Amino acid sequence: MKDTKKDQQWLDSFTLELAHRGVSGRDIGDAKASVESHLADSGEAAEEAFGDPEAYAQALEFRATPESGIPRALLPSLLGILGLMYYLPAIGPAVQGQPVSFTGTEFALFVVLGLSMLLVVKNIFRLVKRWWILLAIWAAVVGIGVLASLLPLLLDLPELEANSAIVATVSGVLIIGAGFWTRAEIANSDNLVTPPNATQTEDTNGAVERVMVALAPWLITGGAAIFTAGAFLAA
Repeated sequence: MKDTKKDQQWLDSFTLELAHRGVSGRDIGDAKASVESHLADSGEAAEEAFGDPEAYAQALEFRATPESGIPRALLPSLLGILGLMYYLPAIGPAVQGQPVSFTGTEFALFVVLGLSMLLVVKNIFRLVKRWWILLAIWAAVVGIGVLASLLPLLLDLPELEANSAIVATVSGVLIIGAGFWTRAEIANSDNLVTPPNATQTEDTNGAVERVMVALAPWLITGGAAIFTAGAFLAA
């Protein structure tokens, strides 16, 4: 009996590899429809008919349109990270009605993390298939935010005081705004076009990946919410 689940896994890997190469959504839709049509007519398994999905995608000739410079998907992520860097040290003092102090280490860590995120985004189509790596990245973002708030105490650096309520509010708005911006970027990039007469394969696989894509815009917001709850509980 034909294994539909394995065929769907093959198609997921195939389309992700094409997207990673910068192939347009319409071309990806055409290629996917062609594969599905062949599988429906022949009754073969995708692996049997086309071999390794990534190797097959690389063998196809398409006009790739890779992004130059900083990927657009990275910009809202950087905005959210910048907000998180200042939100974490400000939320506790804001709840307690005290000022917050900064030393500049937050921005330095933000630059380091931003460069790291650039490398991640360049390989996001491969990482989306490895959800545990995305979770580790989310934990690292939150962890670096905590480190930014602790370094001044550990190194006894000179500090600049600011109104914690204002800092928490502004940085919180940045975090939430970045979430909506990221969601819009994901929606705009989800442009795979399938011809109306193409054979459709039931999508019963990849539930974890779909959940991760849905949650991705709100991971930083979720981290901020956890620390906000902790600040109120500790007050």
